[in-house]
Amino acid sequence: MSVVLLNPAIVTISRKLPLQSVPVVSFVVLIAAAVLLVGYFWFQNPQQAVNKFATQSIEAEADQLYLP
Repeated sequence: MSVVLLNPAIVTISRKLPLQSVPVVSFVVLIAAAVLLVGYFWFQNPQQAVNKFATQSIEAEADQLYLP
């Protein structure tokens, strides 16, 4: 069996950190990540719709200008 040596800084932090805070911190990080992802996609979808509409409008206007 091999022995894994940990970084002394990690050992020092882990001794000072209460065990109860580990699940709390991980839960908070997961919730924050979920909120950020949902917010990002919520912002991107309308922006893509506006960009698509603007592109279609510009192309339609350009087609009307260049028709003989």
